[in-house]
Amino acid sequence: FLQLLPKQGVAAVTGAWTQSAMGAASNQVKLFVGQSAVIVSFMLGSLLYGLINPSPKQLELERRPTSTALGLVGACLVGALYILDHATSKDRAAAFEVCCLVAVASGLQNSLTSSLTGNLCRTTHYTGISSDMGTFLGQVLRGNTANVFKLQTFAKLAACFWLGGYGAFFAAQRWGADALRLPVAVTVGLALYTQFVHRA
Repeated sequence: FLQLLPKQGVAAVTGAWTQSAMGAASNQVKLFVGQSAVIVSFMLGSLLYGLINPSPKQLELERRPTSTALGLVGACLVGALYILDHATSKDRAAAFEVCCLVAVASGLQNSLTSSLTGNLCRTTHYTGISSDMGTFLGQVLRGNTANVFKLQTFAKLAACFWLGGYGAFFAAQRWGADALRLPVAVTVGLALYTQFVHRA
């Protein structure tokens, strides 16, 4: 079903910026509009988190904004599942709606983790972390060990991110769109936990 939109990134929008510009430059209106919509959707998720928590406290898990944001991420993913469950396998509009909903969820999640960690951790893309890892490794190789802890932390985060993508491939192969049910359950579970159990 989602193969109707080949190679459409929704967790990282760097490629969407490039593709949008290329679509505009080459008069490919569908490419321009589609990629721009994904960018706007991701930014809408980030905007929502900024509205939910306008003054985040670094390294402090605040119950209400965190549970609200995670609840909205879960709602976006549930909406995507609903569309997937009710669309035909050749419905391009539905595939596009799913991409935009997942992009909103990704923007929300990324803003939550970025705000919580002071931009140390970004959960939806790894361009900056990859660059930092290379820089820190170069520093270590030249004898500067000031950022070894960050290098180790980023390497562990990157490994988890990679393993998540690796597992998602096989989950999607086996269960198709139903593979999205696991992240929905985890996100909604975390939202409920931060709202009702976690004490900051």
